[in-house]
Amino acid sequence: MPAAIDHGERLARLEGAYERLATKADISDLKVDFEKIQVSLVKWIVGVGLASTTSAAAIASTVVTLLTPRKGVAVTRKKTPEHKRPPAPRGRPPKRVVQIDDSPRSWKSRQ
Repeated sequence: MPAAIDHGERLARLEGAYERLATKADISDLKVDFEKIQVSLVKWIVGVGLASTTSAAAIASTVVTLLTPRKGVAVTRKKTPEHKRPPAPRGRPPKRVVQIDDSPRSWKSRQ
């Protein structure tokens, strides 16, 4: 069982603990610091939000620009109607290409 503590000693311990407790001035200083930090955080959050929104808009604009077809660029070729086709060239017909088979089997059949 602990020894009996005198009331005066107990009071001295409690009053000694008061030095570690915060005063009204300490608490008001903390409130000012918290307000400064809060303002700083709000600025950061708004700045990051605007930057990310701007980046998303730029990326979306680039994607839309790259995916839309351009004027004057032929994507598919249309067939020319028969009545608009140019006439066939006249004159000497092109030379016919004849393929010669030089395999030994073809030589045997010729002999």
